[in-house]
Amino acid sequence: MAERADLSAAGLRPSVVTDPATRGARAARGLWPRCTCGRRSIMGLPGRLKNNRAMVARKRFWLKPNMGFADRIMWHLGWEPRMLNIAGLVLAAAGWVLLRSPFGLLFGAVVLVLRWKTAALINSAAQERIPEAGALVKQEGADRLGVQLSNTETYVITSGRGSSPVGVKAKAEYDITVVYVADVFFAIYAGASFRLAKLEIELPAKGEEIYFRHVSAINYQDPFIEVVLANGRTTRQFKVGAMGEVSVLEALRTKLRSTVTQPARRAAVSSPSEPDNIDVAAPVPMARIEPLRTEGTEADEGERYCYLRFSRLMQLYQDPVVLDALIEQLEVPGKTSVIKRLTEREKQEAIETQIDHFRRTPTSVWHGVATYEVLAASIWRAQDVFLPRRLVREIFARVSQEEDLLRPISKWLLNRGFEPYMEVPLGRRRIDVLGHKASGIGRSVSLAAVELKNDDIQFARGIDQMGTFAEYAHTVYLACTPAFCAEYLDRNAESRGVNHWDPGVLERKLSVGGFGLLIVERDTVFEGLKPLERAPSSTNVATAVNGLSSVRRVEC
Repeated sequence: MAERADLSAAGLRPSVVTDPATRGARAARGLWPRCTCGRRSIMGLPGRLKNNRAMVARKRFWLKPNMGFADRIMWHLGWEPRMLNIAGLVLAAAGWVLLRSPFGLLFGAVVLVLRWKTAALINSAAQERIPEAGALVKQEGADRLGVQLSNTETYVITSGRGSSPVGVKAKAEYDITVVYVADVFFAIYAGASFRLAKLEIELPAKGEEIYFRHVSAINYQDPFIEVVLANGRTTRQFKVGAMGEVSVLEALRTKLRSTVTQPARRAAVSSPSEPDNIDVAAPVPMARIEPLRTEGTEADEGERYCYLRFSRLMQLYQDPVVLDALIEQLEVPGKTSVIKRLTEREKQEAIETQIDHFRRTPTSVWHGVATYEVLAASIWRAQDVFLPRRLVREIFARVSQEEDLLRPISKWLLNRGFEPYMEVPLGRRRIDVLGHKASGIGRSVSLAAVELKNDDIQFARGIDQMGTFAEYAHTVYLACTPAFCAEYLDRNAESRGVNHWDPGVLERKLSVGGFGLLIVERDTVFEGLKPLERAPSSTNVATAVNGLSSVRRVEC
């Protein structure tokens, strides 16, 4: 008794049950342990048990199905058909010799009938044996992990492997994984195998349980369930095989989300000197997630996500090519063959569910980011991998050189009463475009400076230049394409110490200096951010106006 107490305290169980009632229950279940160390003993303890407690935990079981002697022989011959094949050849040869006719070869057809019967027996019995093995692994895993089945959702995942004889549909061997999902933790008992031919179950030595409060994300990459711990740097992988459905993953994610009781706050920075707190909305139950709008209104023309117009984004969201790229870019879980059969709306729902998962995950780059922003940014990030670079450049209206922005900006200035001039000297630098509005009755002269930028690397120098221009002009703008803005946000998210997508970092940087933002989409210009109205000194204004005589006016 003292020895049994020691084994129980160590979390191990002896290979042989000595209690008669328990032994009878095990016999009724058709499950008997077999010792794998030293001398084997069916009804008593192994000879070496007392000297080697590492071998105490049970490792193998054999199913004892209710099969007669004839069925057992046919079961064995079905999995090892070599003897039947030899017998068929012998009978065919004997028939040829006895009948001295080719019809004697038909004697060998007796073996073909036996092969068909053995295959039918295996296919029929396997439908009962495989679920039985799964149920036994589930019970043994619960016992080893200390899980109460009545208080958990249990998922048994079986994955067949190996080749089978001709006519046998079942696989020779199955990997069995059991996932136990409770309210505050989940446990995975992985690594069990069931050899159908021998009716042998091999159990892993242990399982593992993880509490949801220590988890930030749960993903599935065939054949692994991947668990990212809350520190963001530790990832655990559990091999579970191919999952024909994603109910296990959905159950785990639903429990993970339900453990979040308060919205998290995260500081997103564009640089160490620019902290900014982002408020994250409280989690919404999955059943209440509403589908995204797929149609825009006139009021949505000024609405942008990753600097892509909302109406354009919704057009792309209905494109099958873009949907497939988003599924790959966002790593939507599921087998490729299953995802390809989904309808357009089902793909959108899968994408939105994955985005919602990322938005609620504290260590995700999309934590707390608006759903439409994630969509647009994911389209940008999919270039060169899941979408052609040329297509993404067209979507975000990229231009090949900075000079391509000159004519649209000049037209925009003309429409507002300014005469556009290019390369005007202001102090020690030259502004790309300067709009001049002459003074009139009740109106003083007005200057609008516009700095053109198409290269994110030169933007830091451009901010310094715009600070100089602010001493001479009444308003100062940065003009760029949506592609420039998206690239800036992407680079910021990848910066060291950031690891978070911050949609407002560019506008905050411009607002600090009082600068405006003009977004150029081919021949159309949108004012994304209004500038601060300044009052430069009359001397500087006069200097700027006098300099217009030596530069060229832009002809539109």
